Amino acid sequence: MNRCLLFVPINFLVAGILTFCVNSLTANPWRKAAAAHWTERARLLWPVRTSGAVNIWLIPRFTFGRWLRLVAMTWSIRAGSLGVLVLSALLMPDEFGLASVVVGGSVLAYLLALHFGLYLRFLRWWKVLVLPDRRLRSVVARTAQRMGLREPGTWLLDAPLAQAFALPATGELMFSSRLLDILTDDEISAVCAHEMGHLTESKSVLAGRIAGSMALYPLIFLRPAAKSGPLAICAIGVLVVLSAMLNRKLSRRMETRADKIATENQVEQGLFAGALEKLYCDNLIPAVSTGKRKAHPHLYDRMLAAGIQPDYPRPAKPQSMRWSVFLISIALGVLIGRELRGDQTLPLHAGRENCDYCPIVCAVVWLFEACISQLSPCFTK
Repeated sequence: MNRCLLFVPINFLVAGILTFCVNSLTANPWRKAAAAHWTERARLLWPVRTSGAVNIWLIPRFTFGRWLRLVAMTWSIRAGSLGVLVLSALLMPDEFGLASVVVGGSVLAYLLALHFGLYLRFLRWWKVLVLPDRRLRSVVARTAQRMGLREPGTWLLDAPLAQAFALPATGELMFSSRLLDILTDDEISAVCAHEMGHLTESKSVLAGRIAGSMALYPLIFLRPAAKSGPLAICAIGVLVVLSAMLNRKLSRRMETRADKIATENQVEQGLFAGALEKLYCDNLIPAVSTGKRKAHPHLYDRMLAAGIQPDYPRPAKPQSMRWSVFLISIALGVLIGRELRGDQTLPLHAGRENCDYCPIVCAVVWLFEACISQLSPCFTK
């Protein structure tokens, strides 16, 4: 066990050095384009961000303290969603029965609770979600009155990314502190009208959204499905893929609808398009994304639909990923393959055959490697 614990700092160190070097190399084109238009800088940064999964920490305004809290919160949320699915899949019995119903029902109840208030409680526990200030309350109240809607519950999210969210299941809105910093009151109102458009979606759309968010839920039944034969496994796979596809199409349709509502309820022509452009620019999100499978349409198309012609030509699409992803994926595949073969020639593998490599140590190693993959970009600006 003592020898196993040595693998924690060693894995941390190796992951840190590897990620630092890879991020430094892949971010070079973005650094060299410091004087370019924001759409070009966002286009160059995008593959670096997708390669590192969450390398938004390259955005200069992040301080280490805010970064650390956001990383902790982000990974806690992931542990509270994907982590629960993984754990339940491991706890699922080998055969369908009462035990599998209990596990599956408990997970389903938990995922529903996230939609209906538990997620907000979690953010409040992290102290990143607070009551709105007078300015935000006033903007939301005026927007609701102009649209003829009931004023929704509103929250202020202490986050360095300029974002706004609608929570249709609870009928509430969230606005980040960064959004309030960069937008005027009328621009906030235009964004608010977009989010309120989501709150007016039908019950059937809400049910579809909730069902789509649980696209990965059937995977927890893979273990008992394996006992039932290949047909059951294929059925689960088809269900997951179809759920994800339908959820993406539904989300795109609702985003287009919300954009139209915002355009119809803006105080002045062009406010909503201008507010969107500010958000994308501040967050360094490409004006044209990598494909059509995103929930939101391209910013360039959203501005055109809002009646505004951008003052720059349509940007090229960014690369989806950097070469670093393929490099690390190949290396990871080799390591997994050799590990499954029990290859004792792997570096740092000697001596592990007599080692009780407990799940707790594995979890710590994974946590360290996940954190270091987000930490290193802070030092590669």
